[in-house]
Amino acid sequence: MPSRASGWWLLYVIVTLPAASCDEPRAERCKLDCQSEGRCTGREDRCVATSGDDCLRSEACASAGRCTLQGERCVATPERCKNLPQCTARGVCSVKDGVCAVVTNADCKQSEGCRKEGRCSAVDGACRAQGDNCKQTPDCRQFGKCTAKDGTCVVGSDADCKQSSMCTEHGYCSFSKGRCLLRSDEDCAQTTACRRKGKCTFEVNRDTSGALPDARCVVGSDEDCRQSERCKQHKYCRFRNGRCQRY
Repeated sequence: MPSRASGWWLLYVIVTLPAASCDEPRAERCKLDCQSEGRCTGREDRCVATSGDDCLRSEACASAGRCTLQGERCVATPERCKNLPQCTARGVCSVKDGVCAVVTNADCKQSEGCRKEGRCSAVDGACRAQGDNCKQTPDCRQFGKCTAKDGTCVVGSDADCKQSSMCTEHGYCSFSKGRCLLRSDEDCAQTTACRRKGKCTFEVNRDTSGALPDARCVVGSDEDCRQSERCKQHKYCRFRNGRCQRY
């Protein structure tokens, strides 16, 4: 018969041995979680990730860079995040809490959102426009959207309008209700067409067809012609029939 000591030892071994694993790989109840997030194994009442291969096959890997097994879930790595379209487009290039996220201004500055829309500053997990972010954007140069407001670039002043190509080319130099407008002879005087061709007079469009803009800059007088480069260089100094003509 076994001794009392050997009986206690057997009991100790039984009690201290780990419980048999209850994991259920590729569990049917975890099918959706498996496809979306790589959580393919049933464990008690949960679906968890237990395999790097499951992570790699998941939608979360392909679309969100969460391809690496860590604990019971699939997480992102900086290398994966930097190769995603979201990094290029919106600055989602770093990792926070296991997912790709906007963390630093450097994330934003390499994005298209920064170059095109001035969204160059990391604020509350997103790239937003702040400070002077807008001043180097195409929309600032073309449309006067040079002021950062509520995270986006907007037209904020006459100064914004005056530095835009819409001002120098078409006379849209006056700020009103969030946009640049052509409103006066003064606006026309700031255009290249005024300086070169004498189109310095503001005219409201009377055409109701909608084919022309609401206002435009035209040659309106001998004075317009005389101050133009065409007059000084080529003698087109006399106003006739809506344009400058030679003497």
